[in-house]
Amino acid sequence: MRCTFVSLCIALTIFSTTPAIGRTLNLSREHVIDQFGNRLDFSRAAVGERIVIIGFTWGGCRSVCPMTDRIMARTQHQILRQKKPYRLITLTLDPLGDTPATMRRRAKEMGAGPQWLWLGGDYRNVLAVLNGLEANVDGNLDSHPPRFI
Repeated sequence: MRCTFVSLCIALTIFSTTPAIGRTLNLSREHVIDQFGNRLDFSRAAVGERIVIIGFTWGGCRSVCPMTDRIMARTQHQILRQKKPYRLITLTLDPLGDTPATMRRRAKEMGAGPQWLWLGGDYRNVLAVLNGLEANVDGNLDSHPPRFI
């Protein structure tokens, strides 16, 4: 694996539980809500045709999520220097607890720019997106591993 972003590569190497090479993930067309309350079609508006990195978090997490969020923040700064089209996505693992206001607050704390979406929304829709990305935590938020796609 050749990586441009050292912090992301370290995280992927240390925390990756399933290899992504050669795998096909289902980019759900479900609607999600961004940190500003805008409704988006996940596969079209959120992902699109560009470099995309997806991280996972939830507002009540005090273990791995702050580290995951900081890695995404550092990656954002490194990508900006590359001057290539990109999208960073932080997707909640707790759609019932993480409101757009919660996600907006975390985005602000991390210095999220306009190309970094913090997504939540309806429980069923977010669950469908998580399942398509093979990122469902099976109800145990406290012990989820850090993960990036």
